[in-house]
Amino acid sequence: MQALAAQLQLPGTGGGNLASLNSAIGDLKGEQQRLKDEKKRLAKELKNAQRRKRRLKGKARQLSNEDLLAVLLMREEGATTASTNAESTTDVPATAASAGDCRPGSSSDAA
Repeated sequence: MQALAAQLQLPGTGGGNLASLNSAIGDLKGEQQRLKDEKKRLAKELKNAQRRKRRLKGKARQLSNEDLLAVLLMREEGATTASTNAESTTDVPATAASAGDCRPGSSSDAA
């Protein structure tokens, strides 16, 4: 068994160093693969963003200045309407819950 271990050792290194060297190489290979995957993902995101920009510019070229202004105004109206609707929907359940607690005979102790 020791003869096999002696054959696996590199000249001038201890047995523990070989294992740590192999471990370090494995870690570096894993890191390299992770970086390759990250680079591929970023390249894909960049390509999609550039395509989206190109499509939006193409669509915007087809609209007149008045149409673009109308779209911006509609977006602003939609944003304000959505924010007021969100505020009013969050107030309704709280009001209904507090009104339900104040009714006579609605105590949970009576059940």
